[in-house]
Amino acid sequence: MDGVNFEAIGTENGRGANDALTDYRFSHQSPSRGVHYYRLKQLDFNVRFYYSDVISIKLQEEEELALYSNPAQDQLTIVNGEGVAFISNVLGQSVQQFRISENQ
Repeated sequence: MDGVNFEAIGTENGRGANDALTDYRFSHQSPSRGVHYYRLKQLDFNVRFYYSDVISIKLQEEEELALYSNPAQDQLTIVNGEGVAFISNVLGQSVQQFRISENQ
């Protein structure tokens, strides 16, 4: 978290020695909010290792989702919403689905 001291969060097995460009993917599961620093450590078959450049990623705090008025009759206002919303009846059956791209 400080860009100096690092701890392993996972590993990916290599795909063998070759000169071709190879893509690897890894997901940091449940990172905390704030700035994170990442680097890769490549370990060769001859036990030599190399570090990549350090990159940083800042995870923003999520804003709280708000809905009003509740209960709603003709209109429901969604604040800080983004993504897909579902309206369901009292039986839990979806009656409408729509995309939210901004406060609506």
